[in-house]
Amino acid sequence: MAIECKRHMNHFSIFAHGVSFDVDAYLATSPLHFDHVWRREQKLSRLPAGSKREPTSGAELVLGDGAQLAFDEQQVIAADFLSKHVEALRDLAKFPGVETFILALRFQMELEPSTVGFCVSFSSDLMRQALEVGVEPVCYVVLDWDKQWADKLLEYGL
Repeated sequence: MAIECKRHMNHFSIFAHGVSFDVDAYLATSPLHFDHVWRREQKLSRLPAGSKREPTSGAELVLGDGAQLAFDEQQVIAADFLSKHVEALRDLAKFPGVETFILALRFQMELEPSTVGFCVSFSSDLMRQALEVGVEPVCYVVLDWDKQWADKLLEYGL
């Protein structure tokens, strides 16, 4: 029985943002359709209190539900999307003001007391497509703690 993550975050998307990124100018010419758009001046930033980072403008295109899709399936979907939209994504990567351009995937696993470590890697097909487009693939790891292990951590105050 896993202890569920308190905050659901999808983490299966492509997003671009930057302090000086004019997201409206980009959207006016883009053939891509984005699911979420934010503008620096709206001050809807998720930056923590006291952060020294500046708010950004950006756009996010959701590729699917990372909580429901297996990691391997996400990689196939992402590689296919990248291969079908090479020019549009290259244009986004090079658009003035874009400082961060990320392909986010989600890897979720339940940790058991015997787990001492693990690694996550991307398929060569996904890496090849990402390099061609200029997007940085990132894996967000979500850990569900085995109840027995979680109880021990709480017992030790961790």
